[in-house]
Amino acid sequence: MKKIGCLPAALLAGVLLWASIYVRDSLWPSAEAIVQLPMGDAVARFQTWRGFFESPPFVLRVDTPHGTLSKQLWANWGPAETINLYRTSENWLVGIGGAGEVVVIDVRSVSGSRLVTNSEINQTEDEHWTFLGHARGNEWFSASDYLECVELFGTGSFPYRKQYQAAHTCSLTRR
Repeated sequence: MKKIGCLPAALLAGVLLWASIYVRDSLWPSAEAIVQLPMGDAVARFQTWRGFFESPPFVLRVDTPHGTLSKQLWANWGPAETINLYRTSENWLVGIGGAGEVVVIDVRSVSGSRLVTNSEINQTEDEHWTFLGHARGNEWFSASDYLECVELFGTGSFPYRKQYQAAHTCSLTRR
């Protein structure tokens, strides 16, 4: 058997280590908060995925008996690491992320979860939404334990949940 030198062996070990980390981070989220939703048998997963050359993207995934829908949220947005979740009177799931990014998912659709269109969103009254809580990393902070707050990080305001908007960041405040 032919021997290889120390430098090539170390280089090969480094490449194999990098490749295994890359594969792991491509297949599984680095953090995931799992929430049982009050709408049927739906489960929401707020996932953080590692980024090798950019900040980690955040994904909201909804699993129902009729299928799964995943929506990539924001990336490259330093301090925005949480999402508030709401239930609308239409039984939609609303996610409001840092700086006011909004995603609305119909989790009760018989044909499977679907993204709600902007024209449909404009027909719902946000003052009738029920705050479920918010997620950060692997943690879920229930509305029964924590107050609602929407972090804007200095981006101004947006049309939903105005009375709960904070110009910059929110601190977790227990009820």
